Amino acid sequence: MKRGFDVLRDKALNRSLVFGRKERDRLGLRGLLPHRVSTQRQMVDRVMANLERLPRDIDRYVLLSSLQERNERLFYQTVIEHVDRILPLIYTPTVGQACRELSHIVREPKGFFITPDDRGQIRRILANWPAKDIRVIVVTDGQRILGLGDLGANGMGIPVGKLALYSACAGVDPQICLPVTLDVGTNNEELRNDVLYLGYPRPRLELHRCVRHRSRRCRNPDRALQRPDASHERDHRTLDRRMPPRDPRSDPHLEPGASAPALPMRRRRRIGSAGAVAAPLALAAAPVTGFSGYCILALME
Repeated sequence: MKRGFDVLRDKALNRSLVFGRKERDRLGLRGLLPHRVSTQRQMVDRVMANLERLPRDIDRYVLLSSLQERNERLFYQTVIEHVDRILPLIYTPTVGQACRELSHIVREPKGFFITPDDRGQIRRILANWPAKDIRVIVVTDGQRILGLGDLGANGMGIPVGKLALYSACAGVDPQICLPVTLDVGTNNEELRNDVLYLGYPRPRLELHRCVRHRSRRCRNPDRALQRPDASHERDHRTLDRRMPPRDPRSDPHLEPGASAPALPMRRRRRIGSAGAVAAPLALAAAPVTGFSGYCILALME
Protein backbone atom coordinates (compact mmCIF):
# COMPACT_ATOMS: atom_id res chain seq x y z
CA MET A 1 0.00 0.00 0.00
CA LYS A 2 1.28 3.45 -0.92
CA ARG A 3 2.00 5.91 1.87
CA GLY A 4 3.11 9.49 2.34
CA PHE A 5 4.21 11.41 -0.71
CA ASP A 6 3.55 8.36 -2.90
CA VAL A 7 -0.17 8.85 -2.17
CA LEU A 8 -0.09 12.59 -2.81
CA ARG A 9 1.79 12.09 -6.09
CA ASP A 10 -0.65 9.48 -7.38
CA LYS A 11 -3.40 11.38 -9.19
CA ALA A 12 -5.82 8.48 -8.78
CA LEU A 13 -5.31 8.28 -5.00
CA ASN A 14 -4.66 11.87 -4.03
CA ARG A 15 -7.55 13.63 -2.30
CA SER A 16 -5.46 16.47 -0.86
CA LEU A 17 -7.24 18.34 1.96
CA VAL A 18 -10.21 15.96 1.80
CA PHE A 19 -8.19 13.31 3.65
CA GLY A 20 -9.56 13.16 7.20
CA ARG A 21 -7.50 12.94 10.41
CA LYS A 22 -7.66 9.15 10.64
CA GLU A 23 -6.80 8.72 6.97
CA ARG A 24 -3.81 11.01 7.35
CA ASP A 25 -2.50 8.91 10.23
CA ARG A 26 -3.14 5.64 8.43
CA LEU A 27 -1.51 6.77 5.16
CA GLY A 28 1.42 8.62 6.69
CA LEU A 29 0.18 12.03 5.54
CA ARG A 30 0.28 13.84 8.87
CA GLY A 31 2.59 16.82 8.52
CA LEU A 32 2.53 16.56 4.71
CA LEU A 33 -0.76 18.46 4.45
CA PRO A 34 -1.99 21.70 6.06
CA HIS A 35 -4.11 21.34 9.20
CA ARG A 36 -7.44 22.09 7.57
CA VAL A 37 -9.71 19.26 6.42
CA SER A 38 -12.05 20.25 3.57
CA THR A 39 -15.05 18.62 1.97
CA GLN A 40 -15.04 17.71 -1.71
CA ARG A 41 -17.60 20.46 -2.35
CA GLN A 42 -15.33 23.03 -0.71
CA MET A 43 -12.46 21.86 -2.89
CA VAL A 44 -14.59 22.25 -6.02
CA ASP A 45 -15.53 25.76 -4.94
CA ARG A 46 -11.84 26.51 -4.40
CA VAL A 47 -11.03 25.37 -7.95
CA MET A 48 -13.81 27.50 -9.45
CA ALA A 49 -12.70 30.55 -7.47
CA ASN A 50 -9.13 30.13 -8.70
CA LEU A 51 -10.35 29.74 -12.28
CA GLU A 52 -12.28 32.99 -12.14
CA ARG A 53 -9.20 34.85 -10.90
CA LEU A 54 -7.34 34.05 -14.11
CA PRO A 55 -7.55 36.52 -17.01
CA ARG A 56 -7.56 34.15 -20.03
CA ASP A 57 -9.16 30.85 -20.97
CA ILE A 58 -5.76 29.40 -21.92
CA ASP A 59 -4.59 30.08 -18.35
CA ARG A 60 -7.68 28.28 -17.07
CA TYR A 61 -6.85 25.36 -19.37
CA VAL A 62 -3.38 25.13 -17.86
CA LEU A 63 -4.78 25.19 -14.31
CA LEU A 64 -7.30 22.42 -15.09
CA SER A 65 -4.69 20.36 -16.91
CA SER A 66 -2.39 20.59 -13.90
CA LEU A 67 -5.26 19.65 -11.57
CA GLN A 68 -6.02 16.58 -13.71
CA GLU A 69 -2.46 15.37 -13.15
CA ARG A 70 -2.51 16.02 -9.39
CA ASN A 71 -6.02 15.12 -8.23
CA GLU A 72 -8.12 13.18 -10.72
CA ARG A 73 -11.17 12.93 -8.48
CA LEU A 74 -11.32 16.65 -7.90
CA PHE A 75 -10.82 17.39 -11.60
CA TYR A 76 -13.73 15.21 -12.70
CA GLN A 77 -15.94 16.32 -9.82
CA THR A 78 -15.39 19.92 -10.91
CA VAL A 79 -16.17 19.12 -14.55
CA ILE A 80 -19.32 17.21 -13.62
CA GLU A 81 -20.69 19.90 -11.31
CA HIS A 82 -19.83 22.81 -13.63
CA VAL A 83 -20.04 21.13 -17.01
CA ASP A 84 -21.30 24.20 -18.94
CA ARG A 85 -18.44 26.33 -17.66
CA ILE A 86 -15.66 23.73 -17.84
CA LEU A 87 -16.25 21.92 -21.14
CA PRO A 88 -15.31 24.94 -23.32
CA LEU A 89 -12.09 25.18 -21.29
CA ILE A 90 -10.93 21.57 -21.55
CA TYR A 91 -12.06 21.07 -25.15
CA THR A 92 -13.27 23.31 -27.94
CA PRO A 93 -12.71 26.17 -28.36
CA THR A 94 -9.87 26.50 -25.85
CA VAL A 95 -8.14 23.23 -26.78
CA GLY A 96 -7.35 24.68 -30.21
CA GLN A 97 -5.24 27.44 -28.69
CA ALA A 98 -3.79 24.95 -26.23
CA CYS A 99 -2.62 22.73 -29.09
CA ARG A 100 -1.01 25.66 -30.86
CA GLU A 101 0.90 26.56 -27.70
CA LEU A 102 1.31 23.11 -26.17
CA SER A 103 5.10 22.99 -26.35
CA HIS A 104 5.23 26.32 -24.49
CA ILE A 105 2.61 25.72 -21.79
CA VAL A 106 3.00 22.00 -21.02
CA ARG A 107 4.13 21.20 -17.48
CA GLU A 108 3.74 17.44 -17.35
CA PRO A 109 3.44 15.74 -20.77
CA LYS A 110 0.34 13.53 -21.04
CA GLY A 111 -0.38 10.56 -23.24
CA PHE A 112 1.75 8.11 -25.19
CA PHE A 113 4.02 9.29 -28.02
CA ILE A 114 5.24 7.06 -30.85
CA THR A 115 7.89 8.31 -33.31
CA PRO A 116 9.71 6.85 -36.32
CA ASP A 117 12.63 6.09 -33.99
CA ASP A 118 10.38 3.53 -32.28
CA ARG A 119 9.97 1.29 -35.32
CA GLY A 120 10.34 -2.33 -34.31
CA GLN A 121 10.03 -1.49 -30.60
CA ILE A 122 6.43 -0.39 -30.22
CA ARG A 123 5.28 -3.52 -28.44
CA ARG A 124 8.12 -3.19 -25.96
CA ILE A 125 7.66 0.51 -25.21
CA LEU A 126 3.91 0.14 -24.76
CA ALA A 127 4.79 -1.79 -21.60
CA ASN A 128 6.07 1.53 -20.18
CA TRP A 129 2.48 2.77 -19.86
CA PRO A 130 1.52 2.16 -16.21
CA ALA A 131 -2.07 1.01 -16.77
CA LYS A 132 -2.49 -2.39 -18.42
CA ASP A 133 -6.26 -2.85 -18.79
CA ILE A 134 -6.69 -0.39 -21.65
CA ARG A 135 -10.21 -0.32 -23.13
CA VAL A 136 -10.54 3.08 -24.85
CA ILE A 137 -7.91 4.52 -27.20
CA VAL A 138 -7.94 7.85 -29.02
CA VAL A 139 -5.20 8.28 -31.62
CA THR A 140 -4.02 11.34 -33.55
CA ASP A 141 -1.12 12.09 -35.84
CA GLY A 142 -1.54 15.84 -35.34
CA GLN A 143 -2.04 16.51 -39.03
CA ARG A 144 -5.52 18.02 -39.01
CA ILE A 145 -6.28 19.63 -35.65
CA LEU A 146 -9.63 21.46 -35.53
CA GLY A 147 -8.96 23.16 -38.85
CA LEU A 148 -5.68 24.59 -37.54
CA GLY A 149 -3.50 22.48 -39.81
CA ASP A 150 -0.45 20.40 -39.01
CA LEU A 151 0.45 20.79 -35.33
CA GLY A 152 2.59 17.65 -35.00
CA ALA A 153 3.09 16.45 -31.45
CA ASN A 154 1.16 19.46 -30.15
CA GLY A 155 -1.97 17.64 -31.32
CA MET A 156 -1.85 15.50 -28.16
CA GLY A 157 -4.30 17.96 -26.65
CA ILE A 158 -7.06 16.42 -28.77
CA PRO A 159 -6.98 12.78 -27.56
CA VAL A 160 -6.36 13.96 -24.00
CA GLY A 161 -9.35 16.31 -24.21
CA LYS A 162 -11.64 13.76 -25.83
CA LEU A 163 -10.89 11.14 -23.20
CA ALA A 164 -11.51 13.67 -20.44
CA LEU A 165 -14.96 14.23 -21.95
CA TYR A 166 -15.64 10.50 -22.13
CA SER A 167 -14.73 10.13 -18.46
CA ALA A 168 -16.65 13.17 -17.22
CA CYS A 169 -19.76 12.78 -19.37
CA ALA A 170 -19.99 9.02 -19.92
CA GLY A 171 -18.37 7.76 -16.73
CA VAL A 172 -15.51 5.95 -18.47
CA ASP A 173 -12.81 5.04 -15.95
CA PRO A 174 -9.76 7.23 -16.74
CA GLN A 175 -7.50 4.31 -15.87
CA ILE A 176 -8.69 2.34 -18.92
CA CYS A 177 -8.06 5.21 -21.35
CA LEU A 178 -4.99 5.75 -23.53
CA PRO A 179 -4.36 8.93 -25.56
CA VAL A 180 -1.84 8.27 -28.35
CA THR A 181 0.03 10.63 -30.67
CA LEU A 182 1.75 9.21 -33.73
CA ASP A 183 4.50 11.82 -33.92
CA VAL A 184 5.88 11.23 -37.40
CA GLY A 185 7.09 14.80 -37.90
CA THR A 186 5.37 17.95 -39.08
CA ASN A 187 5.30 20.03 -42.25
CA ASN A 188 4.81 23.14 -40.13
CA GLU A 189 8.17 24.87 -40.48
CA GLU A 190 7.39 27.32 -37.71
CA LEU A 191 7.06 24.44 -35.28
CA ARG A 192 10.17 22.66 -36.52
CA ASN A 193 12.19 25.85 -36.07
CA ASP A 194 10.81 26.49 -32.57
CA VAL A 195 13.50 25.57 -30.04
CA LEU A 196 10.78 24.76 -27.51
CA TYR A 197 8.90 22.36 -29.82
CA LEU A 198 8.59 19.00 -28.07
CA GLY A 199 7.92 16.79 -31.08
CA TYR A 200 9.87 14.93 -33.76
CA PRO A 201 11.61 17.83 -35.59
CA ARG A 202 11.51 16.43 -39.12
CA PRO A 203 9.23 16.85 -42.15
CA ARG A 204 6.15 14.66 -41.82
CA LEU A 205 6.37 11.06 -42.98
CA GLU A 206 3.33 9.46 -44.58
CA LEU A 207 2.03 6.97 -42.07
CA HIS A 208 1.58 4.17 -44.61
CA ARG A 209 5.28 4.40 -45.49
CA CYS A 210 6.55 4.26 -41.92
CA VAL A 211 6.19 0.54 -41.37
CA ARG A 212 5.47 -2.52 -43.45
CA HIS A 213 1.92 -3.69 -42.93
CA ARG A 214 1.02 -7.21 -41.94
CA SER A 215 -2.10 -8.71 -43.39
CA ARG A 216 -3.16 -10.57 -40.25
CA ARG A 217 -6.29 -9.55 -38.45
CA CYS A 218 -6.66 -8.59 -34.83
CA ARG A 219 -7.44 -11.60 -32.68
CA ASN A 220 -9.23 -9.80 -29.85
CA PRO A 221 -10.66 -6.48 -31.09
CA ASP A 222 -12.23 -5.74 -27.71
CA ARG A 223 -11.23 -2.10 -27.60
CA ALA A 224 -13.03 1.12 -28.40
CA LEU A 225 -10.75 2.93 -30.83
CA GLN A 226 -11.06 6.38 -32.30
CA ARG A 227 -8.82 8.28 -34.65
CA PRO A 228 -10.49 11.68 -35.04
CA ASP A 229 -8.29 13.05 -37.82
CA ALA A 230 -7.97 10.13 -40.26
CA SER A 231 -8.66 11.33 -43.78
CA HIS A 232 -7.21 9.03 -46.41
CA GLU A 233 -8.91 6.25 -48.34
CA ARG A 234 -5.69 4.28 -47.82
CA ASP A 235 -6.55 4.16 -44.13
CA HIS A 236 -9.84 2.44 -44.89
CA ARG A 237 -8.25 -0.09 -47.22
CA THR A 238 -5.55 -0.93 -44.68
CA LEU A 239 -8.09 -1.37 -41.89
CA ASP A 240 -10.25 -3.59 -44.09
CA ARG A 241 -7.31 -5.99 -44.34
CA ARG A 242 -6.94 -6.05 -40.55
CA MET A 243 -10.50 -6.25 -39.29
CA PRO A 244 -13.32 -8.68 -40.08
CA PRO A 245 -16.12 -7.12 -42.18
CA ARG A 246 -19.10 -5.73 -40.29
CA ASP A 247 -22.42 -4.39 -41.46
CA PRO A 248 -23.56 -1.18 -39.70
CA ARG A 249 -27.17 -2.13 -40.42
CA SER A 250 -26.94 -5.33 -38.35
CA ASP A 251 -24.12 -4.52 -35.93
CA PRO A 252 -25.27 -2.23 -33.07
CA HIS A 253 -21.65 -1.67 -32.02
CA LEU A 254 -20.65 -0.08 -35.33
CA GLU A 255 -21.99 3.35 -36.07
CA PRO A 256 -22.63 4.40 -39.69
CA GLY A 257 -19.50 5.88 -41.20
CA ALA A 258 -17.17 4.06 -38.83
CA SER A 259 -14.61 1.66 -40.26
CA ALA A 260 -13.68 -0.38 -37.20
CA PRO A 261 -15.68 -2.04 -34.44
CA ALA A 262 -16.11 -0.06 -31.26
CA LEU A 263 -17.31 -2.47 -28.63
CA PRO A 264 -19.24 -1.12 -25.64
CA MET A 265 -18.00 -1.15 -22.09
CA ARG A 266 -20.37 -3.68 -20.56
CA ARG A 267 -19.28 -3.31 -16.97
CA ARG A 268 -20.49 -0.27 -15.11
CA ARG A 269 -17.65 1.68 -13.59
CA ARG A 270 -17.49 4.41 -10.96
CA ILE A 271 -15.00 7.28 -10.99
CA GLY A 272 -13.79 7.81 -7.45
CA SER A 273 -16.07 9.91 -5.29
CA ALA A 274 -17.42 11.78 -8.29
CA GLY A 275 -20.20 9.21 -8.51
CA ALA A 276 -20.26 9.19 -12.31
CA VAL A 277 -21.35 5.75 -13.46
CA ALA A 278 -20.57 4.47 -16.93
CA ALA A 279 -23.48 3.35 -19.04
CA PRO A 280 -22.78 1.05 -21.99
CA LEU A 281 -20.67 3.08 -24.37
CA ALA A 282 -20.02 2.72 -28.09
CA LEU A 283 -17.53 5.02 -29.79
CA ALA A 284 -17.37 5.46 -33.53
CA ALA A 285 -13.95 4.11 -34.34
CA ALA A 286 -12.08 5.89 -37.08
CA PRO A 287 -9.59 4.14 -39.38
CA VAL A 288 -5.97 3.67 -38.46
CA THR A 289 -2.90 2.72 -40.43
CA GLY A 290 0.89 2.53 -40.27
CA PHE A 291 2.23 3.17 -36.79
CA SER A 292 -1.31 3.30 -35.53
CA GLY A 293 -2.01 -0.19 -36.80
CA TYR A 294 1.01 -1.61 -34.98
CA CYS A 295 0.14 0.30 -31.83
CA ILE A 296 -3.41 -0.98 -31.76
CA LEU A 297 -2.39 -4.56 -32.63
CA ALA A 298 0.01 -4.53 -29.70
CA LEU A 299 -2.74 -3.34 -27.37
CA MET A 300 -5.33 -5.79 -28.63
CA GLU A 301 -3.29 -8.97 -28.58
